[in-house]
Amino acid sequence: MLELIQGLSVLELIIWSLLAVLFFYQFFYQLISYRKLLFFKHKEDIQQQAINSLPPVSVIICARNEAPNLRQFLPQLLEQKYPEFQVVVVNDCSEDNSEQVLEDYRTQYSHLYVTHIKSDPIYRHGKKLAVTLGIKAAKYEHLVFTDADCYPTSDTWLQSMAGHYNKDKKIILGVSPYEKSKGLLGQVIAYETLQTAVAYISSALRQRAYMGVGRNMAYTKSVFYDNNGFSGHTHLLSGDDDLFVNKAATENNVAVEFSAASIMKSMPETRWSEFLKQKRRHLTTGKLYKKKQKIRFGIETVQGFMFYCTFITLLALGSFPLIVGAVFLLRFLLSSTFRTIAAKKMNFEQAFFFQSLWLDILVPMIRTSIVIVNTIKPQKFTWR
Repeated sequence: MLELIQGLSVLELIIWSLLAVLFFYQFFYQLISYRKLLFFKHKEDIQQQAINSLPPVSVIICARNEAPNLRQFLPQLLEQKYPEFQVVVVNDCSEDNSEQVLEDYRTQYSHLYVTHIKSDPIYRHGKKLAVTLGIKAAKYEHLVFTDADCYPTSDTWLQSMAGHYNKDKKIILGVSPYEKSKGLLGQVIAYETLQTAVAYISSALRQRAYMGVGRNMAYTKSVFYDNNGFSGHTHLLSGDDDLFVNKAATENNVAVEFSAASIMKSMPETRWSEFLKQKRRHLTTGKLYKKKQKIRFGIETVQGFMFYCTFITLLALGSFPLIVGAVFLLRFLLSSTFRTIAAKKMNFEQAFFFQSLWLDILVPMIRTSIVIVNTIKPQKFTWR
């Protein structure tokens, strides 16, 4: 071994040292960050409280031009097995036949409440206004949120989410995988969603919640009003979920739920243009994250790129290519194993074991490119 090291040039020695540091850093970082998720054990009973002690709940859905999705998915929410709940749909400036669809369902379901926002030719608003009006219209203190293009995978989804409410837990974070979709775009969307879920669920389990997804989350009216709603980021169209949790979460007021019964499936974008537009909107919120969180995410991105750069450089130099390949393969196996275990724990259908060979490079490149474009050329977006 000493002879091998002595045979290296100064440049090779520096790059090999950097590769070793990055390898061990990534391994221990993932193990420490994700340990609670990796070793998490689900309770056999999906209900966290007895059925008769579950609090009354208002489910809030904001919809803009979602008539087909409302027609298809709304009954699955209205027919949840739950003792007392209402579903509040905020029909936000829809130009399709959403109003008629909602009126049809309102005649069938007495616990469906609908409120409408009319379009204004001058004032344009984002989803936060619709969410705020939905909260104000809600009959109950305990709220659960989802989107019109989502559907629960069980009729006990609401029990699974709201069952965590108690005197301490005021925010509940769920997960929302996307439906399987063919092609590279479908892989990118599903892989990024899995990565995001692993990160925010792991942080919440370590009492460091920093975000949630509006497709499947819950919080109380009191938490919303005590934190002045969306103040501080009302100028951004995104952030009704992640920035609100970032502001309102404490070490003790957050619970997580990702049992099989609690999964809320989402419909993915089918065109690259729409996906990139959506990601540009979502990634405008990053600049308002707490400083330590921005530093953490920046380090994660940089060290990932650095590992690939050192790997490629050593191959180009012809410096012990078999050992370089073995290090790369070991990193790939460890990282993919961690992600596969996490995906199974959170009931994601896909873990992308082998696909991560290219997705692990492509997804960060897409995110970084979008952040750069947003910085150079900010744009105004609509939430739908």
